[in-house]
Amino acid sequence: MAALGRWIRRIILIAIALVIVAAGWFVWRLYASLPMTEGEIALEGLSEPAYIVRDANAVPHIFASDANAAAYALGVAHAQDRLWQMHFTRAAVRGQLAAMLGPDAVANDARMRIYGLAAASDDLATRLPEDDRAYFQAYADGVNAFMASDGFSRPPEFLLLQTRPQPWTVADTILIYKAIALDLVTGEAMRAAPRARLTSVLGQARTRAFLPPYPEDGVRALSEDEVNYSGEAADTAIEVEAGRDPMGEEPEGSNNWVVSGQHTTSGSPLLANDPHLGHRTPGVWYLARMTTPQGSQVGATLPGAPNIVLGHNGRIAWGFTNTGTDVMDLVTAEEAGLDLVSEDTETIRVKGGEPVELKIRKTADGVVLPRDWFDAAQIQPLDTAAILVSPLDDPDDFTSTVGRRISSAESWDDLNAALRNFVVPMQNIVFADTAGNIGFITPGRAPLRDESGSWTGQIPFEDLPRTYNPEDGMVVTANNQIPPDGYPYFLTESWSPPFRAARITDLLTADRRLDKADFRAIQTDVVSGWATDALPHLWEARPESANGQESLRRLRGWNGEMRRGWPEPLIFAEWMKELSRAIYEDDLGEAFIVYHRPREQFIVNVLSGEAPGWCDDSRTELRESCTDIAGPALDRAVAVLAEQYGPDLENWSWGEAHPAYFAHYPFAASSFLDRIFSTRVPAPGDGTTVNVAHYSYSREDFRAFHGASYRAIYDLADLNESQFISPVGQSGHFLSKHYRDLAEPWADGEYFEIRYDWTPQNAPESTETLVLRPAR
Repeated sequence: MAALGRWIRRIILIAIALVIVAAGWFVWRLYASLPMTEGEIALEGLSEPAYIVRDANAVPHIFASDANAAAYALGVAHAQDRLWQMHFTRAAVRGQLAAMLGPDAVANDARMRIYGLAAASDDLATRLPEDDRAYFQAYADGVNAFMASDGFSRPPEFLLLQTRPQPWTVADTILIYKAIALDLVTGEAMRAAPRARLTSVLGQARTRAFLPPYPEDGVRALSEDEVNYSGEAADTAIEVEAGRDPMGEEPEGSNNWVVSGQHTTSGSPLLANDPHLGHRTPGVWYLARMTTPQGSQVGATLPGAPNIVLGHNGRIAWGFTNTGTDVMDLVTAEEAGLDLVSEDTETIRVKGGEPVELKIRKTADGVVLPRDWFDAAQIQPLDTAAILVSPLDDPDDFTSTVGRRISSAESWDDLNAALRNFVVPMQNIVFADTAGNIGFITPGRAPLRDESGSWTGQIPFEDLPRTYNPEDGMVVTANNQIPPDGYPYFLTESWSPPFRAARITDLLTADRRLDKADFRAIQTDVVSGWATDALPHLWEARPESANGQESLRRLRGWNGEMRRGWPEPLIFAEWMKELSRAIYEDDLGEAFIVYHRPREQFIVNVLSGEAPGWCDDSRTELRESCTDIAGPALDRAVAVLAEQYGPDLENWSWGEAHPAYFAHYPFAASSFLDRIFSTRVPAPGDGTTVNVAHYSYSREDFRAFHGASYRAIYDLADLNESQFISPVGQSGHFLSKHYRDLAEPWADGEYFEIRYDWTPQNAPESTETLVLRPAR
């Protein structure tokens, strides 16, 4: 028995040793996959040396002999820092996630394959102009050369999921642009089903009030005398029967504005841009500088693509926000007489499950949406089919080629020439140059429709909203209405409420000359338009609890700033949540949980009396006013907060309840891995602040899931002094010190410069230089 015991102990010790060795090997592999940022690396496909010099924020400054060599080097940098992000995005849009993640990803794969963006990208790759194809191929060569280089080790996500990256292709780069377009396009197609359900409950008139149109007095980006158009096609500008997104006031938030030298201390233009997108780790953008003998380009790139998407080139600066043009429609056809132009079957591979056969049917109008995968099709009678019409898979969508031309533009005319190939998503682009000019244009494919809703063409490029050197010397966009009411073409009815646009305009038109500090203050401004508009109608509320009364007293002295350390923003947010319930839960009944969202403009309209009758609770015999329901709602709100954060109001803080949550895909689905790979940082703001921080009512906290994905201020007096920030960090490797090092500076409203007045030979001391050598 003693001998047996000794053998058991030996076996246990051996097993423990093996576990330790395996764990050590795994940790070694994780650290081995950290990118090499100093020294030399020999790479195939490179004809001359190139340099990647990373600054203190891990922003790569790329030096190369020409544009294609710079694209190659950027491909190397992207592969070093963001390879998993590139791989995951490609797999998601190609409908290949289930092969990595299992059955839960089948629905995504089915929808993506039905959209057909991969097939459209593959087709476009064969028809690119030769110079664009060579540029994209150089980038792909850089990605692939790094993956084939000595010492390459897969990033952690590949190891954990036991998968390997495939070579990057020209079509994959086009697909990256398709992915961002899919994220930004809007339209009636995906709103029809939830709106139909809402209308069946509320009726047409009350649905219109619940989904309010853009206010008549809301600020427009352009005035009547700033828009030039022929107006000849005005009779074809048929409006679709549409409106606001029934699932809530859309988190579309993006801001850009530009002012001429007549408003600045330097006498030169200033341009600001902060596109707001869904938070994720790593961040959407990757900051970079690309320098060749022809000049420098500085700004934000998309991992997987070689262009500076948002930035400057030393001569001009540009910034984007989403226009929100209605470009996705559903049309119906009789199922029995469906006129198909193609019918294909694809197989979705499923890790740990059986393959799924998917039938994809197309008509001349677009792809048929199967009921199994698209809720939007469920409102159609059983004997009809829903067909998606959109420009996402148009065979002439060469939007991916536009960035290269913008980056080399030197003037307003050059920019307009570059944008003629811009198809989707329609964007608001502000412009400034070092000569002192400013401008604005909304490029993209905006459909014309006949009375039946069928697409008959598109708004001519010359008639798209634009202005150049406007008399008042500024243009502001914040997803608000762009053209004046007299504009003869229909773009959309779902403009974001004008809270942000009005606040930016007010701050810009204060009686003073502006500088970069003013622009920083505006970009990070956290005064809630919702709070300042709603609260004056609630001062007569009669809370009964001590905390409720103290909260009302505090709110009376509050200026509406959604600051992280203050309790007032948290009290206001929870009060609006409870007040929303009191206002429309009785009206929606069982559907309430589906439509309970922050509805800022609607709530303001109800409290101001513009949308009367909603405060009365139809379940009681009394006729309640908004004042009657506001006090009990505040009592309920502070009771909820006391349970979550303790009874003392002094210990409540908006930042604790309102972290910006940057989810990692796909590891956010695992509570253990989420803590390691995702990022959280206390954040100010709400859905109406210039510094947007959208939250939902679906969680106990108010975590922000959508906000500024990038902030930049371009100083046309000296573009070297332009300022930038981007969450979460430049690196996509969770063991890197640059994985989330920018999260807190971003939340704190800090910026840094990306200067282009130095070379590898006189680089700042804090830089790390990687020399790319041609393989011998």
